[in-house]
Amino acid sequence: MDPTVHSLVLSAVDWEEVCPWLLFRKCLRSAFSFRLLLLTTLHLLIVSLWLAAAFGWFSSARTIEDLLKDYSCITAYVPAVSPSAKLQTAAHQRNAQETNVQQNENAVPEPKTGDDLRLELLALQGMNETSEGGATSSSQEMVPTQTSQMENTPPQTDPSRSTHTDRPLGIGELLNRACAAAYAIFSTLLLWLVTVRLTALRLTREFRSSFRRELKFSLKQIGKTMTAFFWIVLGAFLLALPLLACRLFPENLTVWLMPAALIYAVFYFFFLLGTGLGSLFIPSVFATENSDTFDALSRSFAYVLQKPMKLVLYLFAALLFGVLGLCALVFFVVLIEHLCLTLTGAVFRDTSPTLYAFTWSISAYLFLYGVSALQGLYLLLRRDVDAVELETVWLQEPQGVPSPQLPKLETAAEETA
Repeated sequence: MDPTVHSLVLSAVDWEEVCPWLLFRKCLRSAFSFRLLLLTTLHLLIVSLWLAAAFGWFSSARTIEDLLKDYSCITAYVPAVSPSAKLQTAAHQRNAQETNVQQNENAVPEPKTGDDLRLELLALQGMNETSEGGATSSSQEMVPTQTSQMENTPPQTDPSRSTHTDRPLGIGELLNRACAAAYAIFSTLLLWLVTVRLTALRLTREFRSSFRRELKFSLKQIGKTMTAFFWIVLGAFLLALPLLACRLFPENLTVWLMPAALIYAVFYFFFLLGTGLGSLFIPSVFATENSDTFDALSRSFAYVLQKPMKLVLYLFAALLFGVLGLCALVFFVVLIEHLCLTLTGAVFRDTSPTLYAFTWSISAYLFLYGVSALQGLYLLLRRDVDAVELETVWLQEPQGVPSPQLPKLETAAEETA
């Protein structure tokens, strides 16, 4: 075939229609966006430090300033990344002890006089006489004395942990924990909405909107999103009550109700499957359709259960592109770190801060790509189930441009007459 004809045939083929899972390659653009990566990294860092400080997830009872000074907050999350301060101090103490022993061995002993030698001989004779007489008695009394000492010694406990766990929580600590959890949920959900909104505009219309504009749009949708999640949790709890109430019935009645309980359990399983997987698409529904809570719940539930094989295929494709992007990111991260350490030499011997920063950058990439891939999954499932084109995305009315007004019936009739 002529190369020109071959190129024309390839250009005429709509590859997104033939291979719809190629849409996920565009999700990597959102995941590798510098601004989104920076904002997501800062968000994850602030949320994790606040939650760890509020709920006591650090390895010691020291303040945050001390943890940030010796980088022991790294070991609270990833113990195998870098050595903690305790291991470093123990190594220094061990080296100091070895040097002291070597100095003592190398020291020249002082010469002894005749009086010193006589005193040593008398001490050795007295020790031999006492050891021969008390060998049997000491061997008999050794075992009970050791057992009594072991029984009398109390178990050693960490005073900082015991005081931290035994004392009741104050109002300030409870308020701090509540504020930390509320901020983590609200900020993560808001960042989720902004990311899926930007991804929807980029995937469908190749339109790059500003972060501030979509943040205002997401603030209007976050109330409905939290309401939808609340109804899912409430529905799962209410539907679980009949299964929990079966324990209250007597055994004879429970045997007769077993077939109905099994049927209800199967129904409850599909409900949890649909709502559990569909809850991941709720922010995508609000970001794409700007609909109400009931429409978001019905769409997310229907798209998961009506096309399960397509969902599995798209998930596999999304994982494939995500793994390729992760491998590329890790390769460049390791390359940059190796170059920095090679060029700086002995200036930056401790690599714990760099490893800590790169770990959070990779976590930010996983969050951004996961959210963007969920938006791509929603658009593909919506096209397969409802036959809606990918370009159908709700857009805000542009500022300064009035909405078109239809003519009134009287003026229209006069014009036609």
